Parts: sequence; C-alpha cells; structure tokens
Amino acid sequence: MAELTRVEIIKLIAIGKSGLIFKGIDLNNINLSSLFLYKANFSFANLSESDFNRADLRKSDFHGANLEGVNFENASLDEANLFCTLISKGNLSGAKLHKVDLGCALLDGADLSNADLDGADLSNANLSGANLSGANLKSVNLSGANLTMANLTGANLTMANMTGAILNSANLFDSILYGSVLYGAELLNNNITEAKTNTHTKGIK
Repeated sequence: MAELTRVEIIKLIAIGKSGLIFKGIDLNNINLSSLFLYKANFSFANLSESDFNRADLRKSDFHGANLEGVNFENASLDEANLFCTLISKGNLSGAKLHKVDLGCALLDGADLSNADLDGADLSNANLSGANLSGANLKSVNLSGANLTMANLTGANLTMANMTGAILNSANLFDSILYGSVLYGAELLNNNITEAKTNTHTKGIK
C-alpha cells in the first residue's frame, strides 16, 4: 500500500510546494495522472504499476526507482533522470522524453510507440522486445543498447548513435536511418535492408 495518497500529494502541490521529495518511499499503484510534478524527486522510490498518464514530470529525478509496469502514457518527461531505472513492461506511448537520461535502464517489453525521445540517452539500456514503432529517436544515444526483437517500424533514427548496439531480429521496416552510426552493431536476422538509409549512414555492411 502506498505511503501517501493522491489527495495528500495534491494538497502538497496546492500549497505551492515545488520539487517535491518522494525519495525511497513506497508509492506502488498510486494514481498521479495529470498532476504537476515538475522537478519532483522520486529516486529509489517504488512506483511499480503507478499511473502518471499526462502528468508533468519535466526534470524530475527517478534514478534507481522501480517503475515496472508504470503508465507514463502522454506524460511530459523532458530532461528527466531515469538512469538505471526498472521500467520493464511500462507504458510510455506518446510520452515527451526530450534529452531524458535512460542510460542502463531496463525497458524490456516496454511500449514507447510514438514517444518523442529526441536527444535522449539510452546507452546500454535493455530494450529487448520493446515497441518503438513511430517513435522519434533523432540524435539518440543507443550505443551498447540491447534492441533484440524490438519493433522499430517507422521510427525516426536520424543521426542516432547505435555503436555496438544489439539489433538481432529487430523490425526496422520503414525506419529512417539517415546519418545514423552502426559501427560494431549486431544485425542478425533483421530487415535493415527495408529501412531508409543514405550515404551518411555508417556501419552497415
């Protein structure tokens, strides 16, 4: 059971508190949808199965948090810190994730369809089986990331750094790889030949 309720958190917001601190507390399965939580600190908190649909979480800190099964659908998470978080099977569809830090995050089986990850850091993240169809991955850092069996259909990977990434059995149909870097990437059993590339795409043999 969550240590705080939605009503209690709304009261904290109402009295003008910003940068609220929820570090290390249990907020499992709480509904915080549509709330203004700018610069909130959720580091090392238990937020599994919690609902942040359409919440404003820009520049919030989730470092080390348990976000398994979380709902971030259409949430604003620009410049948030999600380094080394557990987000397996999370819903991030349509979320705004500009310049977010998702380095080393566990995103296996997560739904990031149509999410906007422009400039995000996903280095060494586990995205195996994740749905990234239609996502904006322009200029993202996917170096060392595991994208085995990921769905990247129609994703925009322009100028993405995928050095050393694992893309075995990934679906890259109609994805855009203009100017992307794939040196050392594993590309077994995928359909990268059906992706859109140009002379600036590097590392495809």
